[in-house]
Amino acid sequence: MLNIGIVLPEDQQTRLSFHINKNSQYIWQNGQEIIPLQQNTNYIVQQTMQNAIQLFQKEVALSKKTNVATIQNLQPTNLQSEQAIVWDNIIVGRHFHWKKYISQTLPGNFQLKITEQGIQLINNLSLENYITCVAISEMGKFCPAAMLQAQMVVARSWFLAHAENKHKEYDACNDDCCQRYQGITNYLPCIEQISEVASGFVLTHNHIICDTRYSKNCGGITEYAHNVWENTSEPYLQSLEDAPKPFSPYHSMEEYIQDVPESYCSPKYVPYHSLQQYLGAVDEQDNYHRWNYTISPRKLTQLLQQKGYPIQGQVIDLQPIQRGNSGRIYELQIHTSTNKIYTIHSEYKIRTALHPSCLFSSAFFVQKTDTHFQLQGAGWGHGVGLCQMGALGMALQGKTFEQILSHYYPNTTLQQMSEICSNK
Repeated sequence: MLNIGIVLPEDQQTRLSFHINKNSQYIWQNGQEIIPLQQNTNYIVQQTMQNAIQLFQKEVALSKKTNVATIQNLQPTNLQSEQAIVWDNIIVGRHFHWKKYISQTLPGNFQLKITEQGIQLINNLSLENYITCVAISEMGKFCPAAMLQAQMVVARSWFLAHAENKHKEYDACNDDCCQRYQGITNYLPCIEQISEVASGFVLTHNHIICDTRYSKNCGGITEYAHNVWENTSEPYLQSLEDAPKPFSPYHSMEEYIQDVPESYCSPKYVPYHSLQQYLGAVDEQDNYHRWNYTISPRKLTQLLQQKGYPIQGQVIDLQPIQRGNSGRIYELQIHTSTNKIYTIHSEYKIRTALHPSCLFSSAFFVQKTDTHFQLQGAGWGHGVGLCQMGALGMALQGKTFEQILSHYYPNTTLQQMSEICSNK
């Protein structure tokens, strides 16, 4: 069973509300205290003045105060059923521009714990149920079967490779820090058949499960992993043109970004007017393949100072020093009116430094006017591995999930987990 962090200490939540679905049989347990939870009923978990948690129905306390409690499903978990709990006001898009609070319908069991920062909520469920839910959380439930199956294999491989051990108290969180997991909120009956085809498959290299990174939109060219993460260099995380045929040569990155190459993640293969039905439920429709962002020198200076950069004077120039093959900048110099130069390393730090939350990507070039910096950019995310919108474009062209995976992860083999175990 997996432990997935739903409400994290950093969320600083002191009150959680939830609803027990019909046909569900759950109990609240704290040591010897067991409280049956009623169907079609709303409950509240409240942090108390004594820094404990307590279960309420309306304003009536139902449980004793405790530091740890569990909510257990008395029935086998079935994603098609309504045996689940609806949790309100769950954060999605932590630290990103699309941050919002939504209700999520989550299957399985739960653990609640009080921390110094607030309440922590962890969801316990099986690997295969988790992977199915990730696929319909990362992208829309109406995506072609091949795209969702590719996403399932990639999500499973990434999780099992465990190359990014980001959390100590649980296996992964529910957000873009790890993988999006929103339970059965977006579930359709047809998803069960789709998931059965891809069930148990992982990608391997030399019989080792691959660290299958992925992003929303590569912009036309995927990125080498070592340009994003210093200690990550895998033969299957290469830079490649995300297209059915090679691009015409570009003389500069500016020319590439200003153009709209006919990549699988471009509007040619994923028409803008139909994009919304394929995006994840929390994604906002936008032209992620090519985008513009404008900010004044004064506001940029203030923003950098707010984010802890010791900027003296006012920002007068942004100079890319090192770019990856996809155009993503991983070393940027900031020049100021006091002749100071500040250098930012890593594409992620560049994205978070130049935007109130986070730029779509670091693949951009800068045009200066008398009053503003205009950034013209490409793609959404780090660009390494599978491009989700590109995989969608391939699926819409009739490609199978096997073809999608071999395109984005060269030098890999598609295997069942049972085959890997039997070979050890």
